Amino acid sequence: MKFIKIFLVLILSAVILSGCDDNGHDVSLTDLKKWEKDIVNVTHSVEQLVSSSTPDIKNTKEDQDLIGSQTNNENYAYINNNKTELNTTDQKKLKEKGNHKFWVEYPDLDGQGRAGQVTALVTSDAVHSHSSQVIQRPSFAYGVHVAGEYEDGIYDSMKQTWKGEHSNNKILQLDGYRGYIYNKSHSLAWSLGGDMETHNLTLGTRAQNVGTNRDSEGGGMGYSETQIRNAIHDQPQTKVYYQITPVYKGKELIPRGSHVRAYSINDDGQTINLNVWVSNTQKGVNINYDNGTYTKN
Repeated sequence: MKFIKIFLVLILSAVILSGCDDNGHDVSLTDLKKWEKDIVNVTHSVEQLVSSSTPDIKNTKEDQDLIGSQTNNENYAYINNNKTELNTTDQKKLKEKGNHKFWVEYPDLDGQGRAGQVTALVTSDAVHSHSSQVIQRPSFAYGVHVAGEYEDGIYDSMKQTWKGEHSNNKILQLDGYRGYIYNKSHSLAWSLGGDMETHNLTLGTRAQNVGTNRDSEGGGMGYSETQIRNAIHDQPQTKVYYQITPVYKGKELIPRGSHVRAYSINDDGQTINLNVWVSNTQKGVNINYDNGTYTKN
C-alpha cells in the first residue's frame, strides 16, 4: 500500500515538471493546488483502506490458554515438558524457505499496530554475523516505537509506525531491581540474526526480556536465546527452526506473553528442543495491557 502513495506522489510530480495538462494547456497554480488536494484525499482513503483491511492478530486457543500460567523465578514456564515437534505448517515453511541458510519471516503489524508471529531458521552464519566480535549491536532508530509504548500513542497504519508524547516507560525501584520497567523486546533476538525494526518488537517488561538477569541459563526471552547461542557455538552445524508468537488478549496493545518454540532440524531436535511460555509480567507492578500504563503494588 505504501507503493500506492508513492505512485500518486509521482503522478503529481510529473504534472508539475511537465507544466501542462493532458490537452497541452499550461497548468495554473490553482490547478496544481486542486490536484494536490485530490491526491491528499485519495491517499487518506487508501490509508483508511489499509487500516480496515489489515486483520487483527487472532491467537489460537492453545496459545490463549497459556495466559496466566505459573512461571519460575525467571518468568518462563515449560510447555509439554519443554518439548515440541515440527507440524505440517512448519514443514511446509521449511520446504518453501529452505533448511540450510538463515531466513526470517516478519509479518506486517496488525490493524491495532501490534507485532505478530516471527519465524526463522537460525544458523551459525546468522549468529556469527551478529556477534559482538563482528559488529556492535545498533541502537534503535529514532522512529522505532511499539504498541503500548506511549500512553497517548497514535498508530499510522500506512507507515506502520507509532508516535506519542507521553511515554509509559519510566525508571522504577522494585524489589531487587531499579531501572526501566519496559524494554523494546525482540521476538527474534539481534544475537540470533534479528533486526531492530518494529515488526520484530513488542513492549516487554524487564522480567519478560531477561528474567532476573542473574541466571547463567538466561531468563525470560533470554532463556531460549541462550540455549540456542550456546548450542550453535558448540556445534556450528546446528540449524534451529525458531518461532515466537506474542499472545494478546482481545485488542490489548501489549502481549500477555510469548510462546517460544525451537527445534534443531539437522538432528531431529536432539540438540535443541524447546517449548516455553514467557510471561510479560513484572513482580510488584500491575500492568494495564490495553495501553501500557501501570501501577505499583
